[in-house]
Amino acid sequence: YMGAVLGGQVRVCEEEAEQLEYILPQQSNWQKHDQIKELYEKMDTVSYEKIEATVHVLRDIIVTMTENETGRRMRSTLEETEKLLSEERVARSELEQMLREREDHTIFRGLESSYFFYVMNIISRLAYEEQAEKTEQVAYDFADVIRYALGKEKKISTLGEELNYLEALLRIQKAWVGDRLEFSFSIPTSYWTILCPFMLLQPIAENILDSFGEECKAPFKLEIYGEEEGDSFQLQIRCDGAVKPLDEWLHLLNTPESGSRHSLYTINSNIQRVFGTGYGVSVHRREDRKTGILIRIRLPLEKRGQF
Repeated sequence: YMGAVLGGQVRVCEEEAEQLEYILPQQSNWQKHDQIKELYEKMDTVSYEKIEATVHVLRDIIVTMTENETGRRMRSTLEETEKLLSEERVARSELEQMLREREDHTIFRGLESSYFFYVMNIISRLAYEEQAEKTEQVAYDFADVIRYALGKEKKISTLGEELNYLEALLRIQKAWVGDRLEFSFSIPTSYWTILCPFMLLQPIAENILDSFGEECKAPFKLEIYGEEEGDSFQLQIRCDGAVKPLDEWLHLLNTPESGSRHSLYTINSNIQRVFGTGYGVSVHRREDRKTGILIRIRLPLEKRGQF
């Protein structure tokens, strides 16, 4: 392919040209055009040996450039690999340190939990002996809440566990405010095995009960129910009474909260990250336009995603 490299810029001596093997049949039609023929005669005539030497030089230049580019890419790849390995070593070291600290924290927390439940058992026993039924029930509910929140290092829970957690919180609050708080659960047990993020209802309960305490004299009612919609289950919490305005709820839902593992934003993000954007938490005005809000939590019925 020497001719292809040189692009017809030179011609071989006639004696050597006759000895060359042509890839394609020669075309002589161009010789009929005087202008083309005249230009052809003006072309430099060189020996085949010189043409071959020129082609070898071009080949060596191309090979050298290719090798240099390949070497550059290999060096770049090696540098990038070394950088990644260095970052991985640093990340591994930080992870090992974090795991050691977490293990120490878990041991310490385990000791704290054991002592805490020991004290709660004493309180429950004293309440039983003194026939203080409400105090005894609150002690049991509070122990259940703490046991659920601290006793499990996990990311996955079931809807039933979350509902039991929420009901225990509400019973504690009702013991404090009395008949001013009413709540009801209407979730068939057949849906209690639905998988969901751990502490799904904690930020919702926290924000609902945050504005409802001893100083709140108005009655407050919560209805927790759900319904199946196609391949999903929609848990609904209807709040009837003085709660945070809808704008505040939407702000909590859409704004990250630094340092919080169980914020409303984090819970919603986790649901959507695992199950898809068709699921998650949403907050709305009540359909009847009464005071309060309606919280909807959409979860898949079937096991999917990282769960």
